[in-house]
Amino acid sequence: MSPVCSGRHMSEDPLSLPDYLAFLGTGFAVDGHRPWPRFVLDEEGWRALVARLATADWSLLGLWGESDTIHLALHDEADGAVAVASLGCSDGRFPSIGAVRPGAIRLERTIFDLFGHVPIGSLDGRPWLDHGNWPVAHPLAARPSERATPSDHYAGTIPSCTRSPSDPYMPGSSNPDISAFTLMAKRSPALRRGSATFTRASSG
Repeated sequence: MSPVCSGRHMSEDPLSLPDYLAFLGTGFAVDGHRPWPRFVLDEEGWRALVARLATADWSLLGLWGESDTIHLALHDEADGAVAVASLGCSDGRFPSIGAVRPGAIRLERTIFDLFGHVPIGSLDGRPWLDHGNWPVAHPLAARPSERATPSDHYAGTIPSCTRSPSDPYMPGSSNPDISAFTLMAKRSPALRRGSATFTRASSG
């Protein structure tokens, strides 16, 4: 562990997970939070935590949001410690955990869909829950925004997949005859013949 972390000096001795979060935050756990301690970090401390997670052997237990806050639960299997880190994000942005922990990517996509918080540095900007059919965008945000027209959920999000959800070959389509095999076949010329046979059999 580095003796200097985000401008805050620390010893070379490794800290426990709760002690490390206390070091990055105010130094104290939030009063009354049970069953595990929770620590409030500023953006500098959160970025330091992201950097630490690139190498630390701490398991990601959960990542979730509120209208103005992001929470991260971690588990240190070495000593069984569990702790929660929280970051206020009133500006709707937070440094991405998924940038160093891919398991957090879908959770960040969920947070964006529900609250509108943008994970800065994320490796995947696609929506996860919102397929463009909700009457509002970011329904759990402090100020949800109404949709004037149905959105094209997939347009521009994946370079090789720019069709709308009405395309029967797109994930999430309402077409009951589609399958993952058919989607792959459309991407691979070697499988197109088999895909055509499968589709005809399904529709027949």
